[in-house]
Amino acid sequence: MNMSDQSRRVKLVAVPEGLPKESDFLVEDMVVPECPLDGLLVKTRYLSVDPYLRGRIAGKKTYVDPIPVGNVMESGCVGEVMASRNSDYRVGEIVAGHWGWQDYVGVEVGKIQRVDPAEAPV
Repeated sequence: MNMSDQSRRVKLVAVPEGLPKESDFLVEDMVVPECPLDGLLVKTRYLSVDPYLRGRIAGKKTYVDPIPVGNVMESGCVGEVMASRNSDYRVGEIVAGHWGWQDYVGVEVGKIQRVDPAEAPV
């Protein structure tokens, strides 16, 4: 993978009034981040769009912090390891965790868990 490859991320740019609309979000191009020291570079395959996000984008504190306007949307995600600087994870493994809505993300291994595709479909 060439680190000058492009990635995309989704930012919250306005608190929705009523139902969220496309103009409340911005899809932004970015450079693929570097793999963090002792971490992983992950390509997002799936991300959750769950009801709890409504409170997060409305700026309400619940059991999770709100997503401030201007920040990248985040939720539960599943992705594939594209680069590893951690001896416990190999390229090609599937992991799950909470990270931003972006094509590629650098993650710390303490914030993810391994997914075994033999146990259930990814």
